[in-house]
Amino acid sequence: MFVGNLFLNQKVFQKGYKFSETDLLSYSIVLLGATLSVSTLIDLKVSGILFIILQMTITIIAALYIGKKLGFEENFRFLMASGNAVCGSSAIGATVPVVNATDKEKGIAVTIVNVTGIFLMFLLPIISQFLYSHELVKTSAMIGGTLQSIGQVVASGAIVGENVKDLATIFKIVRVIFLVVVVLVFGHMKNQSNREILEEEKDEIKKKK
Repeated sequence: MFVGNLFLNQKVFQKGYKFSETDLLSYSIVLLGATLSVSTLIDLKVSGILFIILQMTITIIAALYIGKKLGFEENFRFLMASGNAVCGSSAIGATVPVVNATDKEKGIAVTIVNVTGIFLMFLLPIISQFLYSHELVKTSAMIGGTLQSIGQVVASGAIVGENVKDLATIFKIVRVIFLVVVVLVFGHMKNQSNREILEEEKDEIKKKK
């Protein structure tokens, strides 16, 4: 982040940044989903998939609620919710155009999510040792269901062991698949919010007449 802000924050790199944030991001999400086979979903079973859906739902509700209580703008709350619930920077990048978030909001959200993920990447293996004694499924579910990016899941899982790394990655990739659903829901919520604001403005104009 230091090198990027100090040396790479130049106009000459902006086209590359935009390509990475839009086209390249879309391709990478499709390729991630393609790595998940039907047999992998069968291995997770219904309970595993339901756990992922529950975990993502709780994360989204908590992020939106806490963000509102702290007085954050609606767009920023959407970015934090998608980044923490789905796949970090990729989810934030996919959510930005849907909710019309600014570059500043995106930059702050990406930084917070990534820094948090780095700390959790080292902390979760320790927590799982105390809670589950590194039991395979529970540890994998915790790491794959909590960490924000694929890279963080792989690194954190590898600290515990190869089997945990592989299963945690599966949990994570399933979360990525739900990105489309999350983005569509946030887009609907944003449109609903815009309509409510428009109605309030119309009511204010009528009162002044």
